[in-house]
Amino acid sequence: MGSIAAQLVSSHEDVVDHTKTSAGAPVPPTGSGGDVEASVTTDLSVDEWLLVDDSGYEPCGLLFGVAVFHIGLVGVLTGNGEVDTLSSALLRARELATGKLQAEARRVGATGVVGVRLSIDQLGGKSHLARFMAIGTGIRPKGAAVGTESQPATPFLTALSGQEFALLLRGGFLPVGLVMGVCVYHVRRLGPLTWLRTYSQSIEMSAYTSALYAARELAMVRLQAEALGLQAEGVVGMTTSELSHVWGSHVIEFFAMGTAITSLPDRQDLLDPTFVLSARDNVVSDPGAILGDDERTRDDK
Repeated sequence: MGSIAAQLVSSHEDVVDHTKTSAGAPVPPTGSGGDVEASVTTDLSVDEWLLVDDSGYEPCGLLFGVAVFHIGLVGVLTGNGEVDTLSSALLRARELATGKLQAEARRVGATGVVGVRLSIDQLGGKSHLARFMAIGTGIRPKGAAVGTESQPATPFLTALSGQEFALLLRGGFLPVGLVMGVCVYHVRRLGPLTWLRTYSQSIEMSAYTSALYAARELAMVRLQAEALGLQAEGVVGMTTSELSHVWGSHVIEFFAMGTAITSLPDRQDLLDPTFVLSARDNVVSDPGAILGDDERTRDDK
């Protein structure tokens, strides 16, 4: 048997020769009764792929959900308070994007989507047009057929990575959905006299502080309400962000997102403590760092 390098070269040559031989030959379409199936594309890392596979699931492909949303006028804003129209618009836009992601999951026979990421940006530099995108990898139990009665009507979404999903299953829990909370809050501007009085001072801007607290509280309450609607036992993998988008510093969006989870009916304590030794630790060259100065002195003697 030759070296590993020689085997790799030989394998590569076989693939190239096969590609040249089959060039121009018609490719049977997927699902037409042929033996050729399209390869699965995912954004899973090698570790994530192996752990998802070890958990009894297989990837179905990289899935997308996109919604271009028009954000209407909000009028003149005064005082501290939530901008209801913007809060509902941004939540609705994200729900449209994730809903289309779920529709893609149903189309390919996925029971869930892991590693979901949400992004928002301007479309063509126009501040009133925002593009909301949801992307993740669809998964399903190994051997599950597309369109069977066992396939759920609504595939679950989770922002957990493949590694976190596998660990969650081993612990006896299952993700039931992605939950979100949104609040767009307006911070009142300072009056001329207040601005002049505080311009040269280092003091807390109480208007901003109270606005951020109120926005966070409203967003978190809405996220918890979504989790209760899914009859979840808790929310893991929480992420939060505070953005002003195109509105300026006096209008702030607080966005919270997490994965609602529930315990499996036959849950067992499947997780045992394991010892992990990192292969990236620095090598200690000073014996005194291991033995201590006293033991090193005694050994020298």
